[in-house]
Amino acid sequence: LQTGGGKSLMFMAPSLIGEEGTSVVIVPLKALKDDIIYRCKKDKISCTAFSSGYNRSVSVLVATVEQAVQKDFLEHLAILQAEKQLKRIVIDEAHQIVS
Repeated sequence: LQTGGGKSLMFMAPSLIGEEGTSVVIVPLKALKDDIIYRCKKDKISCTAFSSGYNRSVSVLVATVEQAVQKDFLEHLAILQAEKQLKRIVIDEAHQIVS
């Protein structure tokens, strides 16, 4: 799908319809992370960037590729999974990550 084609609905729509749990979005660029957070907040979806002290009750958690391979991030994913709160992991702009 092209830019503006609705790919973000994969991780935004579940929150909009009231699904509980967290969607984790991994992005290649900080600018993209900031844009996703802005769009989620504009649509009143609880969203934050990953940091070691973040609130685990958010609907969308956004991390850069660099963060996603760090031990503290992987530990947080394991906690979310153990608590049955991890609903999906979405890799946005995957073609940029692979190349």
